[in-house]
Amino acid sequence: MALATLSLAVASVYQYLTMKQQAAATGAQLKTMQDQSELIKGQLSVMERQTKTMEGQSTTLSDSLVETRKAVKAAETQARASIVQAQTAQISAKAAEKSLELATLSMIIGNRPHISIAEIKPPSLAVGQPTVIDIVWANDGNSSADIVGDNIIFFITSTVSGGFVCPSLDIGAFQSKSIILADLAPHSRHTQRLSISSFTIEQIDDVKARRKYFGLCGRIIYHTSISSFSLDQIGVGENLFFGFCSYYDPVEKTYLDCK
Repeated sequence: MALATLSLAVASVYQYLTMKQQAAATGAQLKTMQDQSELIKGQLSVMERQTKTMEGQSTTLSDSLVETRKAVKAAETQARASIVQAQTAQISAKAAEKSLELATLSMIIGNRPHISIAEIKPPSLAVGQPTVIDIVWANDGNSSADIVGDNIIFFITSTVSGGFVCPSLDIGAFQSKSIILADLAPHSRHTQRLSISSFTIEQIDDVKARRKYFGLCGRIIYHTSISSFSLDQIGVGENLFFGFCSYYDPVEKTYLDCK
């Protein structure tokens, strides 16, 4: 009985020691697990801080991107404004240039001479006598003029069915006369007498019988007289032209334009 009790006590002690060792091992494992848990918590904390840092960087980057877009848009707006300003300046420059051209043209037109014919006297037609024509030149411009050349053609019209033609193409039916007239004053008249060889008896008879008509055509060249302006002024020496073509109607007692 005593032996059995002793054996039971020994077994209980052994079992207790075994359980104590297991408890110690379990405690060590628990401590290891706790240490690992703390380590994981630390790692999670680091990861959380990194995440927050990245979120902050992302927000900063996003804000920076927004500001960059604003700056780009502002630059585009400024560029468009600069283009519009440049176009406006170009238009203004062209307008100023056009205004200068018009002002210059106006000055030239306003100051240059304007030659025309104020009157042509009726022709003096006589057999065997020179034909005499008096032409009254008019200068209605604001400067003197020199008539420097070209011809006036005197003719007897040719008749055709239903009317007549001028200038005449009949051989010997027209004559030309060169004219030169210097320094015709502004707003003045000047009568110039031109004398040409006599027409034939037949031509003169046709005119007197109103079967044909006496006429004259021409184109003169003139320019501003050098004595009117200094040489550096605009328009001096510029060639200007005046043309005309008409016939004398003895019924109307005037010259009519050829058609």
